[in-house]
Amino acid sequence: MFIVDEINVNRILDTIESVNDTLQYSSIGLFKKSMKSIGFEVLEVRNYPAYNVYSCKGKIKEDFIQLHIYQESFDSDIYILQKFYYQESILENKDRILADRHNGLPSIIHYDEGNGQALQLRYFTNDDGYREDGNPIMVTYKFNSSQNISRICSTFRKTYNHKNLSLFDVTYIDNFIVDASFCYNNQSLSLQLLTTIIPDIRLSELYELTVLINAITEEQLKLIDIFTI
Repeated sequence: MFIVDEINVNRILDTIESVNDTLQYSSIGLFKKSMKSIGFEVLEVRNYPAYNVYSCKGKIKEDFIQLHIYQESFDSDIYILQKFYYQESILENKDRILADRHNGLPSIIHYDEGNGQALQLRYFTNDDGYREDGNPIMVTYKFNSSQNISRICSTFRKTYNHKNLSLFDVTYIDNFIVDASFCYNNQSLSLQLLTTIIPDIRLSELYELTVLINAITEEQLKLIDIFTI
């Protein structure tokens, strides 16, 4: 959610490091003053006829942080739309590497413009494009008209170029799995198609999706191949 016109240094730092909260200010002057108080530099990136975009960078603990700032109109509130956490060692490198943050925290956070809630979380991945602990590399939230979460999509890999029947993504509504897809021959194999091919397969829990390869027989694999040629 939005933390509005915060000037306390510790609370500003806590909000920048927070996943669920982001900062909002009633004027660019107050925003710049608050960022200066924590040693962050504010740069005007683009000045459009109807809105302004700013970039803000600094360091908290071991992370180099870049903030993308948005102002819808010249007299409207200004807020942090995105947070990026990088490894400090490549601070000036164009190919900046995202930080592998402690406690599994996301390396990129995108916030909803209307309610200030986290809209998308992206995580540090290894060279093969997935997380070593098997958790999602990206989580995306959708909100209903009441600003409550209506849908969650968790993505586990960057591409479909992985071992057959590796889980690619899962979609939840009200904590129930409503859709999913798997890697198969470097393409997407949907849960809907899979259950059409193998009607008696049970895939209602996340764990069942992650170990699918162990539950599929040779005969069932042949059926999948026939349908996906």
